[in-house]
Amino acid sequence: AAALGAPAAAPPPMPATPKPRPVAGAPRHAGNAAPPLAKPKAASHGAAPATATAPESRIYTVNELPAEIRHQLPAVAIGGSRYSPSKADRLLIVNGQVVHEGDTIAPGLVLEQIQLKAAVLEYKGYRYAVRY
Repeated sequence: AAALGAPAAAPPPMPATPKPRPVAGAPRHAGNAAPPLAKPKAASHGAAPATATAPESRIYTVNELPAEIRHQLPAVAIGGSRYSPSKADRLLIVNGQVVHEGDTIAPGLVLEQIQLKAAVLEYKGYRYAVRY
């Protein structure tokens, strides 16, 4: 018999059951339920999808371009623009010339898109925006 005031012997420790660890990249879901399905992305009208694996789809500012590319950029002076919801009616005046989407402004420099207050240009695989 244990004496009064003496601590009782602790029961033997239970063996710990390790918790399963999540596997990197595995979907997270509870129980045996099926993982949720990914929602399909809305179709973009002719625009390249923005994905982590397609860095060329990113639109940079001029200052974000690599220094080597920035120094090679042809001079661009925007003198005016006309924006319209209709692509056919959009135009930009660059270096004194009227240009439309898809036109080559200078060797290797293409006007990709005319937006309301900016133009997206493409040079050597880099897309960048010029605000006006």
